[in-house]
Amino acid sequence: MEFNPAHVAEQRKTNGKRGVKTDVVDATAMFDLLVAGRGSPVGTASPAIIELSAWARYRRGRVALRRDVEHHLVSLLDRAFPGLACRAVCTG
Repeated sequence: MEFNPAHVAEQRKTNGKRGVKTDVVDATAMFDLLVAGRGSPVGTASPAIIELSAWARYRRGRVALRRDVEHHLVSLLDRAFPGLACRAVCTG
């Protein structure tokens, strides 16, 4: 369920926790709203969000691949020239 943050803040005030904002107090306020029938079900994502998620997954994969290749090349360089790899990579 999704809750309007203003509704949660109002429920915290109703519960007597006006200036207190912790996870436990927020969870209690959200539970009270849920029992009262407030909140809306989380709907399906829009096509733009789905596409953006796909691009983010693609980028994470590319970054991981680049990191793995770099680590492999550094290890090969270190085997061929011990001690040289760290100086070459660490100094940029």
